[in-house]
Amino acid sequence: MDLVELLKAIKPLLKLMLELPVPFLLLGLFGVFFYKHWIGKLSIISSLALLYASSIPATVQWLGEKLETITPLTNEQLSDFKPQAILLLTGGNTGSNPELNGAARVNAATMQRASYAARLHRETGLPIIVTGGVVYKGQTHEARSAARWLLDVVGIQPIAIEDRATNTLENLQFSKPIIERLGYQRVVIVTHAYHMPRALQSAESAGVNAIGAPFGYLARYPFPNDHLPTWKAFVPESVHISSTDALLHEWIGQWWYQLSQ
Repeated sequence: MDLVELLKAIKPLLKLMLELPVPFLLLGLFGVFFYKHWIGKLSIISSLALLYASSIPATVQWLGEKLETITPLTNEQLSDFKPQAILLLTGGNTGSNPELNGAARVNAATMQRASYAARLHRETGLPIIVTGGVVYKGQTHEARSAARWLLDVVGIQPIAIEDRATNTLENLQFSKPIIERLGYQRVVIVTHAYHMPRALQSAESAGVNAIGAPFGYLARYPFPNDHLPTWKAFVPESVHISSTDALLHEWIGQWWYQLSQ
């Protein structure tokens, strides 16, 4: 078993261990066990410092500026590129929902992406292709859940569904035959702004001619002209931890993409 196969096998465990604030809690717990030693005290201080850093807008802004490098799609770009379909990349499911008798539904990320794809569909008339499979054992196909949401909530029937992909690269690789079968040569990809660079890299690797329609930018807090954040950028709020987690997850995803290549 090579390194890539090993990492794939332990991917669910790695995701759990790296999801904020778990690493900080583990670091703090290590510090408690070795409190009498200097490394224990340092671990506790570091865990608190990292927890604070992950909860402030300044960190979200800094990480977002590094990752969210694709600008919003303009009408001029649409006119020049002339895409023939929208490729919607899903972002997860939530299972065992009591209000649905235990059935799965799209999570917040997928719902946001589907909503933006629906808006783009109404503005352009382009058909929607949904891609996303079963990422973790026991879950349902993300693309099917997203397609059901599009039909039930906004009344849009996707033209095709790709339900085997388990990562961004596979999203594009497995969608390519569907795109070609439908007779399309150009697509516009819909995903979050922080995820778009990897999505376009994957499209290039898969041989899919694509342009990005990013949305949901996290790097949007007001900074003065000298690029030094205001005092509000250092006020911690729990909501920023999830944003930091998403951005760090994407950094890891880009590293994974380079490794898999």
